[in-house]
Amino acid sequence: MPGNTYSVTTSYGGCTFTAEKYVDAVTSPVITANGPVTNICPGTPVTLTASSGRRFAWSNDSATQSITVTAPGVYNVLVDGCRSNEIVITHAAGGGLAASGDEVVSNISGNTLLAATGCRAIAFVEPGGSQPLTGSLTAKTWVETAVIYYKGEPYVPRHFEITPAQNAENATARITLYFSQQDFNLFNNDHPAYALPSSENDAVGKAALRIVQYHGNGDNTGLPAGYPVGGSTSIIDPRDGDILWNVDMQRWEVSFEVNGFSGFFVTSSTPLPVSWISFSARRNDASQVVLNWRVNEWAVSHYQIERSLDARNFTPAGILAAQGDGIMEYTFTDPTPVLQQIYYRIRQTDLDGSYSYSRILSVSGIDGEFTAFPNPVGGRLTVQVGKRYIGSRLKLMNISGVVLQEITVKQQSLTLDLDKYASGVYLLSTEDGKVIKLIRQ
Repeated sequence: MPGNTYSVTTSYGGCTFTAEKYVDAVTSPVITANGPVTNICPGTPVTLTASSGRRFAWSNDSATQSITVTAPGVYNVLVDGCRSNEIVITHAAGGGLAASGDEVVSNISGNTLLAATGCRAIAFVEPGGSQPLTGSLTAKTWVETAVIYYKGEPYVPRHFEITPAQNAENATARITLYFSQQDFNLFNNDHPAYALPSSENDAVGKAALRIVQYHGNGDNTGLPAGYPVGGSTSIIDPRDGDILWNVDMQRWEVSFEVNGFSGFFVTSSTPLPVSWISFSARRNDASQVVLNWRVNEWAVSHYQIERSLDARNFTPAGILAAQGDGIMEYTFTDPTPVLQQIYYRIRQTDLDGSYSYSRILSVSGIDGEFTAFPNPVGGRLTVQVGKRYIGSRLKLMNISGVVLQEITVKQQSLTLDLDKYASGVYLLSTEDGKVIKLIRQ
């Protein structure tokens, strides 16, 4: 057996020979879980991690060191051919959707199911994006007895308020909200022309579904009228592939990304003030930022362009009047060049005074009209310079200052091939003394 010394003795011609061999103990691989595994709420993700090794063969056919599962069952793994212990995941009794008035407070440090007492599911959150959600979070749900109406717009009776304790206005994550078919049926009975999904194969209903997000602090009713008058709203169009009917749980699961948390309501694609088709930003030759956006607008008053150096505190950069109803295109050039990284968003204001925001775009900074990217670089390097550098020469040097290459600048953008150089640190300099440190991978 492992962990012992074994010997073999033979005799031949009156002589005796003995050979010994020590066989080291083999430690069986072990699975560890990132949290409880027994009597957990259905849908709760559990991450299982095996001991270190080179080859992994899990009982669910996965082949990585860690797996994340939601289904109950018995899990084990072969690590380099040795079998691990078993982890048994069991679900608690109960489940289903949250009841009206259900509330839960959770500490978010990763993907988290938000469920009230008895495993009644409210939502599922996955932190991610530029400012990932973290820390304490409160989730509430209400289920009204009839379709909600506010300023002439209908909303599904089930609605939500999800509020982080910190950075509620800018925290980013992916959210999944849960609905019953009855929630959608009540809405469809009132609005058959703009119906939400009536079955898992209802492509038209999925395409019509929209999330309306009311920003700010609501009152205890959770209704649209309880949010600040004149406050901002966002219209979110989830991808049709992210609107799923869960046969096992008998519920709709609607997933989407958010920038900021507050109240969430579901409606259909009846005419809304603006639908963002595209929004982009670039720098022109004068280092000014040029914004372009294309929208399908209705009853829009104007667009206010806002900029920020930290993606939190925005100031106005200009205003463009709306052109009228229909699909329109807009271009705005920020007259003040800003060479450091800068962020832009657009505040769209309707004729009735309500407003909402576009997504936030980031524009990379430039150092004195001399920049190079990507950095670190694998092989091909793009260098951009201002017009005043045309006709001058750039020098590529190693870290010791030895000149490896001189390049005559003939245009504002040029490409250098660094494939022939070994990994390490290099310097790219201009004639007037500007230097960029490059990391060759």
